[in-house]
Amino acid sequence: PGSTLGGMVSANVCGPNRMDMGGLRDFLIGIEYINGTGERVHAGGKVVKNVTGYDLDKLYTGSLGTLGVIVEATFKLSPIQMDRGAVAAGFPSLREGIIAGAGLLQQVFAPQAIQIVDGQVVRRLSGNGSLAPEFLRNIGAGSALALAFFSGRPRAVKRRMEESTRLLSDSGGTEVADLDEVTGHSLLKGLTDLGWSEDTRPYLGIKVTVPPSSMAGIVSGYHRQDAPLGSPPGVVADPGFGSVRLLWWAEPDRDLIEDSRVLETIERTRKQAREVGGSAVVEHCPLALKKQIDVWGELPQGLEIMRRIKQEFDPLGILSPGRFVGRI
Repeated sequence: PGSTLGGMVSANVCGPNRMDMGGLRDFLIGIEYINGTGERVHAGGKVVKNVTGYDLDKLYTGSLGTLGVIVEATFKLSPIQMDRGAVAAGFPSLREGIIAGAGLLQQVFAPQAIQIVDGQVVRRLSGNGSLAPEFLRNIGAGSALALAFFSGRPRAVKRRMEESTRLLSDSGGTEVADLDEVTGHSLLKGLTDLGWSEDTRPYLGIKVTVPPSSMAGIVSGYHRQDAPLGSPPGVVADPGFGSVRLLWWAEPDRDLIEDSRVLETIERTRKQAREVGGSAVVEHCPLALKKQIDVWGELPQGLEIMRRIKQEFDPLGILSPGRFVGRI
């Protein structure tokens, strides 16, 4: 609630269905914006077959308002799927859930999206009505719930859900069950909004991206008892992309959490990601701490080119200064 198409383009946000449908930038075919000198600029067009000029649509996607104010966006659309469904399966640990999910993605009946969540996330989802109580019985703090989402023609969806249910059961899943379309859609929406809606916004949120083959191993370390913040994070893992969201929700005594412990958690998480060739971005953090760190982590290659582009589009430096990578 409260999000806009312009904001989504500027932040380049994507939900769980990205694995099947692609990112938001793949659907953007035209854009209009106002740059740092007050000029109104058009890029792209109104139709898909448009190859004129530079592809500035993709440049603006994810620029976080540092290159211009988006005032119009044109998208290509896809038909609404005829049928949708979901399958839920419990696993003793996140590692086992991720391994089973990765195995499911290798099948011809693979889902459009799959997410592996831990007990903390399950409780958050159940709190907003996304999950029915019967799926919560055996999902403890260290356990995991695999959620697979399907869409398409009714007969195809039914067959793929049946095959996926069988495979998840054979992979060690417990209480594997099909979810009806209404519950599945509510659950998908809950996962998409998790961490961004007012009732699920965390005290500290870190998005880790690693090679999918390394995900099962690295996630196992996040539930250790020696965590600097004293408690493990809620975990949302996407085996298809190798992305893991770590969410520490505020407790009643959150003011007692020392800044040094938060910074230690961020640094430890980044170190673990680097060791397997990944990276970590701080999505949520107390404002005072954001001034002490670069939320993006290590500076990327090509930063000087990015600075030059910023200078061309916003010579006065008035558009979201310091908001992007390298304080651009």
